[in-house]
This record gives sequence, C-alpha cells and structure tokens, in this order.
Amino acid sequence: MGERVAILGPGLLGGSLAMALVAQQRDVVVWGRRQQPLDHLKSVCHGVTVESDLDHAVADASLVVLATPIGVMPGLLRSIRQSASSGKLITDVGSVKAPIVAQAETILEGSSHLFVGSHPMAGSEASGIEAATAGLFDGARCLVTPHERSPADAVEEIAAFWKSVAMRVHQLSAEEHDRIVAHISHLPHALASLLVTTAIGDHPEWAAFCGGGLQDTTRVASGEPHMWTEIFLENRKAVLESLNAAESELRRLASIIESEEIEALNRFLLEAKELRDSHIVPQIQP
Repeated sequence: MGERVAILGPGLLGGSLAMALVAQQRDVVVWGRRQQPLDHLKSVCHGVTVESDLDHAVADASLVVLATPIGVMPGLLRSIRQSASSGKLITDVGSVKAPIVAQAETILEGSSHLFVGSHPMAGSEASGIEAATAGLFDGARCLVTPHERSPADAVEEIAAFWKSVAMRVHQLSAEEHDRIVAHISHLPHALASLLVTTAIGDHPEWAAFCGGGLQDTTRVASGEPHMWTEIFLENRKAVLESLNAAESELRRLASIIESEEIEALNRFLLEAKELRDSHIVPQIQP
C-alpha cells in the first residue's frame, strides 16, 4: 500500500482520490490529456505529481486507477499492456461494470497485468476537478466486481485500497452490480430528468414558484449529460428494466387516483414512506 498509485483522469473522482491519498502522504501521480485540470490539481493538492505522458505516468506505479469515462478505458488498457513492462494491478471507478470487466479480461489476457473492477459510489451532480475534495469517499460504499478468474489476493488488495480512503467495501459480480445500480442510481437520474421536463418543460416560468421539494427531487438532473448518456447506453438492458418497473408503478398510482380509492392511495404512500424511512434514510445519515 506504500507504493506509487497512478490515477488516470483528473476529474471529480480522480482528483478527489488523489487528494485523499496525498493527505496520507502516499506517492501519487495523476495523468490527464489536458493541462488545465492537471495545473488546477497541482495548485490545490501539494505533493501530487502530474503527468501528460501516459507511459511515464504508469511506469513506476504498482496500482493504476482508471478514472476516465467508461468509453476511454479500453484504449488506456491497451496502452498499458503495450508499454508497461512490469505487471500492474489495475482498477477503475466506472458506474457500469460488466462491459469494462469483460473488455479488460480480453485486453489483458496473457499479460502480467491484473484488472479488478471497482465502483466507488461517491460524488455529486457537480463534475470536474474544481469540485474535487479529499473527503469525497468518507463513509461511502465501494462495490468491487472481480472477474471469476481474478486472484483472491488481487481482489483483497483492491478492497484494502478503497478501505484506506474510508470507504465501506462490498464484493459482487459485475452483472449483479449493473442491475442493482440501474435501479438505485441510474433510474433516479432518469426520473429526475423526466421530472424536470414534465414539470417545467413547457412552462419554464413556473420554476419561479417551486420550493424545496422540486429542487431536492431533481438535484441529480444537473449531472454531466455526456457522462450519463454513456452510462444509460452502456447499461441499457438493466436501465430499461428499471424504467419499465417505474412505468408499471406510475400506472398503478394513476389508476388508484383515477378511481379515487382513498385507502389504496394511503397504503401506496405509506408503503413508500416506510420503505424510505427504514431503508434509505439510515444509509444516507452520517
């Protein structure tokens, strides 16, 4: 755990991870294609090394963290395989796991490099290095998704790495991960976006009268659109399953209201309240 960590991508997650590790006096190098985010990170995170040459960034690292958009990761894996002579332990921060785990297994097959997928479930609707903070991961959950052939010691090392930045770590398959996050993360973003367009899409001026309820329930709709486009399409099967389930529940609620079934409506709202209060609220409390 004392050796060099290379973080590829100086965005919200990559920058925050660098800050958290440097605060522990870890040896960290951050690679990026654009100089401005690297310069900003250097100015706010004293002790971090920044690098615009990928080969140089990973050369002396024992652990490599892919903190780029999902679509960029296969190309980075190919570059690491071609240029890095010593074996690297590689993980990522992507919010869709099955595609990248499968691609990594294919790209790195026969090499000395090992890939173990990770999804640190931390962040906000803000994006970019300007939003990065050393405490972003504190107490949040990280889902580790190894391939069925991943060595146990490599999986344990990745779990220990995320625990070292104060995360609560869980292990599950990539496929199970994608189905779960489609319902608890991707669906909320889709519904928040839908709620915005439904509530004020035809009448933006109505927003002048909105209160905290609409603001709270639509907060995540401010997330970076290109990133979420990629997420929805990469995980489209599970996302569509969650949207179909939501559509069914919406139709059930509409039917109850249309028929003026007072008791049924009360049960619907009571069930939602109890589920949230007993299962969701305890998870988000510090």
